[in-house]
Amino acid sequence: MQEVVDNRPARNPSARAVLSRKDIAACLAAGAGASFLLLLLLWVRSPERMGLAGLSFFALPLGLMAAVWVGQRLKNQFPPAAPASRFGVVGILNTSIDLCLLSLLVIASGVGRGPLYALFKAASFLVAATNSYLWNKHWSFACSSGTTPGRRVLEPKEFLLFLSVTAVGLGINTTVATVLVGLFAATDSVNTILWGTGGAAIASMASAAWDFLAYRHLVFERAVPTSPLPRTTLGSSTAPEGYDPAVPRLNKASN
Repeated sequence: MQEVVDNRPARNPSARAVLSRKDIAACLAAGAGASFLLLLLLWVRSPERMGLAGLSFFALPLGLMAAVWVGQRLKNQFPPAAPASRFGVVGILNTSIDLCLLSLLVIASGVGRGPLYALFKAASFLVAATNSYLWNKHWSFACSSGTTPGRRVLEPKEFLLFLSVTAVGLGINTTVATVLVGLFAATDSVNTILWGTGGAAIASMASAAWDFLAYRHLVFERAVPTSPLPRTTLGSSTAPEGYDPAVPRLNKASN
């Protein structure tokens, strides 16, 4: 009987854009958290707008999952797409935490300027940065950094490096916004507040690009841990037959 040869190209399972359970849970948690903070802020400042904002509980998590799915879809053509999409999800949650906490502190104290305001802003920034560190460490860059369940939730040296990198990003944000608004002053045809907001948006994109690259290549970049191969008499690292790095007992038996 003549053998039938299947010439169809084999499917690559990694090319399928499938969201893991961790991705789905993270998007749901981030979307729900950001929506809750938005509603909390509106409840304090503008209760009449809470009805429409309640839709964000459904729309935002779905939008975040769609963004991460697109990142997964593009990762074979553009590898940074997957961590960048997760980084964006974390950024939305961090911004919500920072703005909401700062606003609540200002409303509760009635102080919106001066040294006390600076203290409020430092506190909201630190809380948001800590949240950012945990999410980026254990989700956004976990795959590329080789994070394993045995590692500590928070590593002091790594956290200090993360804060330093984030502080540089904050400096980039402030500098770019100040330069843009200062050098290109608003004209009569452009509203001053609108121009200031536009400069802040461009500055945020610049600092976000720095944060992503620095987190990926400086803070969370590690070689994925692998089990070393046993060395032969010639000093090579060729694995003998039956060697499995996950089963040490079988390896001793095979030697």
